[in-house]
Amino acid sequence: MEDTMTEVRQNLRTLEQRFKLLQQQQKTFINALERTRETARDRIRPVKTLAQVRNYLDNYCNNNTDRHILSLFLDVCADVAEFCVHLESIQNNTRTAQGIIEQIITLLNPTNDLSALRAK
Repeated sequence: MEDTMTEVRQNLRTLEQRFKLLQQQQKTFINALERTRETARDRIRPVKTLAQVRNYLDNYCNNNTDRHILSLFLDVCADVAEFCVHLESIQNNTRTAQGIIEQIITLLNPTNDLSALRAK
């Protein structure tokens, strides 16, 4: 059990570092997303899903900086989802923890509509 918790802590630290990097480059991310949406001629429709971001990256991204930051965003989302699945497999079946983990996994589903989310 101790090895598992050590692994969880290490994974969490790695996620936090990658998130901080993404947070520092938030403006770059927003600009990259806007440029790819413009290239896709899709500026009217709001970005609702991670699958949309993946589509912009795969089909409309024209430079390495944009590709890098959009990939970082999608990778962090995938890593958080994977981390939650791992937590779910080792948690002690507490309803609160299970509910929160399930919500996060649902939110990070590539086809989940994120347009109603608001920052607090």
